[in-house]
Amino acid sequence: MAVTPVDLEKVIEKAGSLYEAAVIVAKRSRQVNEELKNEFTERLNAVAPPEPLQPTEILEEEGDRNPDQEIISREFELKPKPTEIALDELLDDKIDIRRQEPPAEAIHEE
Repeated sequence: MAVTPVDLEKVIEKAGSLYEAAVIVAKRSRQVNEELKNEFTERLNAVAPPEPLQPTEILEEEGDRNPDQEIISREFELKPKPTEIALDELLDDKIDIRRQEPPAEAIHEE
């Protein structure tokens, strides 16, 4: 797996600071991971499970696997990782960044 360098100046420009970018990408990455997990589960559940084993049968190395499920698993392994997707979305302005303003009384207390 190749590592793609990221221009940190562009990341800071999009998020305001490197720390904000880390929080934004982490939050979006968790959302993407959940979406991918749900999609993976739906696709696996749509495939018929292999025939159940008898209690006396021993799993063979290749014989008792469902090839359709393996294809789906390999397909998801080749997809970009959630963090990579989230970082690309940040750099492509696909993430709507909303900053929470501090309460008015916190401003006056300083």
